[in-house]
Amino acid sequence: VISVGKYIYLSVGKEAVVGTAINEKRMMAKNKNDNSDHTCTTDHATMLYLTPIDHVTSSAQLHSKAVREMDLYEKRLRMFLRSRNASGVSVERAMESDSRSPRSSKIPEHLSRKVMVFSETRLATIRKVLENGLHRESRRQFNNQQQTTLLPEGVNLNDAIMDSRNSEYFFVDFPETEDAPRHRLLTLRDKGQAVLRSNLLLDILNEFKLPLPSITNLLLHYRRNCPSEPEEELVKGLREGFQKFDPMFFNDDDDI
Repeated sequence: VISVGKYIYLSVGKEAVVGTAINEKRMMAKNKNDNSDHTCTTDHATMLYLTPIDHVTSSAQLHSKAVREMDLYEKRLRMFLRSRNASGVSVERAMESDSRSPRSSKIPEHLSRKVMVFSETRLATIRKVLENGLHRESRRQFNNQQQTTLLPEGVNLNDAIMDSRNSEYFFVDFPETEDAPRHRLLTLRDKGQAVLRSNLLLDILNEFKLPLPSITNLLLHYRRNCPSEPEEELVKGLREGFQKFDPMFFNDDDDI
């Protein structure tokens, strides 16, 4: 966990921290008799998560103050990423599991807004690939009917969700680039339709062999030599880096 607010908390994906730590421990073992300076490296992608403290399954179920805090955390997170020459594509999914899956519980998961981190220099290319892939998959899943629509400016996600109990959705927020304005794409699913899988965008990236940057790219003061406890060091570094952007330290909204 990186930061905890009144209604929302920010965390880093376990796969990035643990995967990085395993790589670094292996490097330590390999170089235990090597006194030369070396840098910890990893190819594990960074995922950040904005999660409501209360159990909800859709943004439409959030209290208005929680919605404002979610937006504030996302705004500050984007500022933090820009300071690291990075950017984030936000993904939010409120869908039941696919009934064809043997692990399916038919229960919507706890809401979490995933932020996929990309370097700013590659964002424009990656964005085109992801947008095209999302539209292609939406048409395939929904029998060539265009279910994915662009949310107009001024319309928030909650307004677009008509019924929080029955409506299920897949929402992606692409940040502005030099070549394109901000795009917020919403796919609504009616009961009985196919399910857009939760890892859809990651699958698209893998298809085109487009990697995400590692967690160490977000750490300006990460030790050059591998620490003895890399998991703790990585999370500590993210907390320290985000602190000057943390809305709980510098609140833009006194009403939250």
